[in-house]
Amino acid sequence: MRILHTADWHLGKMFYGDYLTDEQEYVLKEQFLPLLKDEGIEAVVLSGDVYDRSLPPAAAVELFDEIATKVTAELHIPFLVISGNHDSASRLSFGSALLARQGLYIAGDLDKLTGPVILRDDAGPVAFVLLPYAEPADVRHFLSDETIHDHQKALEALCAFQSRGCDDMRAVCVSHVFASGGVSSDSERPLSIGGTDMIDSAVFDRFQYTALGHLHGPQQVGRPEVRYAGSLLKYSFSEATQKKGAVLVDLADNGQVSSRFISFTPRHDVRILKGSFHDIMEREDNWTGDYVLARID
Repeated sequence: MRILHTADWHLGKMFYGDYLTDEQEYVLKEQFLPLLKDEGIEAVVLSGDVYDRSLPPAAAVELFDEIATKVTAELHIPFLVISGNHDSASRLSFGSALLARQGLYIAGDLDKLTGPVILRDDAGPVAFVLLPYAEPADVRHFLSDETIHDHQKALEALCAFQSRGCDDMRAVCVSHVFASGGVSSDSERPLSIGGTDMIDSAVFDRFQYTALGHLHGPQQVGRPEVRYAGSLLKYSFSEATQKKGAVLVDLADNGQVSSRFISFTPRHDVRILKGSFHDIMEREDNWTGDYVLARID
């Protein structure tokens, strides 16, 4: 099965007072959607932070609606989405049971979780275990487990609940967490104070591939099969040197995984310039409208 792993779209994001919706639309329509056709993608996973805030602007909701419709109704590709810490889980998962019949699987509100999503390829079933972001107190209440008091225990318990019935299948996990060893950026909202949000990536050892969201830099954590796809665009100057894109994942019949990162090219880049005012102005004579932080010597 060929899977495209994307994450952290943050639709409706503002960058120094400007909405990035047009920039996001450009990448999604001109690069993301064509990639699905060109690479023969059989499933798409979006690992949380669909929106930048719980009440996104109307234009952001319309953009997600348009992209999700094209993926599922026009390209007929299953689209699996979880909520992140920036999303409203209940709003994002509204109508999820109905949408699942159309191939759009959204996991947000814990009360609506129904176990793994089972897709099939020529080799048989593949279980997608969707783990939306949730506070430990919410998981404790949902599972009626008074031993849950931190993110690690909450993730382990939620993973066990969502994985039931797929022990003998190839399995892909989709989660929105801060895995220990991951490198963060300035634009990420902390999940908690003092590092208690970090989890041990060993919880994902049971899965052939784990598609993570939350950290905006594309990276592997623990082992090559546990990956952050990174954010759709650069959302802070601390991300100026990062590549942005998605991860193409091939899950073989025997469970072996190979993956490669595919870069997206933004319409307007985020760059940091250094030098004297005169030198910077000379270098930027053919200014392209990028988002620029100038550090004057």
